[in-house]
Amino acid sequence: MYPQDHIGRPLGEARAFAGHSDQLPPRWPWSLDNSPMGCNDFRSTKRHIRWASLSYPHGPGIWAESDGAQHVRAEVQSDRIAFHINDWFGGTHVGWGEWTSNYGEGKPIAPGDTIKSTVRLRLAHNAGAK
Repeated sequence: MYPQDHIGRPLGEARAFAGHSDQLPPRWPWSLDNSPMGCNDFRSTKRHIRWASLSYPHGPGIWAESDGAQHVRAEVQSDRIAFHINDWFGGTHVGWGEWTSNYGEGKPIAPGDTIKSTVRLRLAHNAGAK
């Protein structure tokens, strides 16, 4: 059970930037800390998705469908918003206890390796609507 503002919650919405002014000490949850790439909630990886969408509030967007094997991450860039869809998430061969127990040991990619995946995308009007 995740709290409603947890970045790992199984369902929810996240705006690119949290609507608060900067102040010290912060009076908002860590998930709503803003950075130039978006707030932590917006740009965190959403793992094992069945679907995810990226859209203007109640406007046009893109919808990604998956079988739960893929992960998505959005980030604000200087001239666009990137929507990354990945088949694996993180990992390391170093064996850093907590990291490997949460994210796995990674997937080494050797020179010349081929990576294949299927991504199902569709343009959607009102993609973020419930």
